[in-house]
Amino acid sequence: MGEAKALFFPDLSLTGFFGGVSSHAKEVLKGDAATITTLGADVLQPLFAGGLYVYNYHTALARLDEALLEYRKRVLAALAEVATALTDYLEAG
Repeated sequence: MGEAKALFFPDLSLTGFFGGVSSHAKEVLKGDAATITTLGADVLQPLFAGGLYVYNYHTALARLDEALLEYRKRVLAALAEVATALTDYLEAG
């Protein structure tokens, strides 16, 4: 679920168009137009694909709910088996 939520935010890296790595953001912003365009596209991508990310997030939440319900169902079944076994033991004893 965390991965689905993380997709809402832009993925920024401080690399230049030709693969140079900068430790300071101001050096990246001094780059050529291609670098700035790439940076802008990375920042805007979550806005244009937002519907997909919302859908993926809600799908992840639904899967979590489903897993929790399945877990509870199994715990209740196990407790019922224990109760039945204890009742049978006490009645036989």
